[in-house]
Amino acid sequence: MSDAGGGSGGAEPLPTAAATAPPPPAGADTTTGTTSWGARLAATRAAERAFDVESWYPVLRECTFPTSWAPLTREDAAAMVAAYRWRFCRALGLTMAQEAALARVTRVATGLVAPYAPHGAFVRLSTRSPKDGAPFDAAGYAAARAAAEADLPPAATDDDRTNAALRAYFTATSRTMCVHTGAEAVELLLRSERVLVDLQRALDAEGEWEMAVICRRWDDSVDGEMEFRGFVWRHALTALSQYNHYIAIPRLAAPSTRAAIVAAVADYWRASVAPALAGVPGDPYAAAVVDFAVTMPAGGGGATVRVVELNPWAPTTGAALFNWTADAALLQASPPPAEPVFRWHAAPLPGMADVAAVRLGGATTSAEATPPLSVPRRPPQMAAPPVAAGGGGASGASAAAADSRCAIQ
Repeated sequence: MSDAGGGSGGAEPLPTAAATAPPPPAGADTTTGTTSWGARLAATRAAERAFDVESWYPVLRECTFPTSWAPLTREDAAAMVAAYRWRFCRALGLTMAQEAALARVTRVATGLVAPYAPHGAFVRLSTRSPKDGAPFDAAGYAAARAAAEADLPPAATDDDRTNAALRAYFTATSRTMCVHTGAEAVELLLRSERVLVDLQRALDAEGEWEMAVICRRWDDSVDGEMEFRGFVWRHALTALSQYNHYIAIPRLAAPSTRAAIVAAVADYWRASVAPALAGVPGDPYAAAVVDFAVTMPAGGGGATVRVVELNPWAPTTGAALFNWTADAALLQASPPPAEPVFRWHAAPLPGMADVAAVRLGGATTSAEATPPLSVPRRPPQMAAPPVAAGGGGASGASAAAADSRCAIQ
């Protein structure tokens, strides 16, 4: 079943970092029985832990990309937060202990990246990737963007030209996510607000600490325009959407191509992924949002499908071209459709010129203006903010309050 989205298509914007958790209630006080901010973060973290890469990877090892990981300590996370705040929020430099922690993270990342060196690697946290980070290689980004633009056909209208510019931007930024050394991996992580938010939330949460650096083998055959977001309800794949909802993708214009993609993903889900996830104790993946990468051979033949990641079934997970509220009955169809409802943009979105200008200009400026990390040491007389130790998140909140110039949004 197909459901084209020629305009906005009911697309729900990707949630901002601020939307991933509600703000602390005004006057929250654990002494009065009100749930603390740290406890609320801990509850969310516990509910979503099954969707950390290291939780689902052992089950889907054969369905996804080779992956390895190493744990981060609280001290590592606090040093990474401090480094980001220094670079982007005019905070103070690092203490000697934080310098040592960053050096340790770099050594760990070096060990993770090394086995994938011939291919390159993609680095992320347990929770999310640094896909929002500024390119750390300005020359590499410029070359990748020029190459992507050269591959695009001539555009006929202003909307076509804007769509082509955005396609080149997304292709170039994706290519610059490939790292070959531990230093590059850490550099990429420290440029991401998504990483900052997830680390700060983990530091603020009460209870057990769990966070890891994840390293995945890079695969040049994966094309971002051929990634799709699937919606799974009661173990059935009910809906599928192009992952990148900002652009129209010419390859999806052909009905035969769309049919082949839907059939390949649906068959792969039923034959390989669903049976593996159904056997997990507690059934945490009965409802989930699953991202797939599809490779279509240039000379024809069957498509190859792999799982990119699993995400929680929650409004904080981007709905691509669906809407959690308006499409609730469709996404939770019971009985499920014979094949998932598929949505794609049938034409370039109108009025995207401003979005393109911001994204393209921002990527270029950030790549040129943000040099490799070299954090000055905090003056000896200035104490570092304490690391949250699971006691209600007070120290993490204090650290954020101490530097109000760095808004987590």
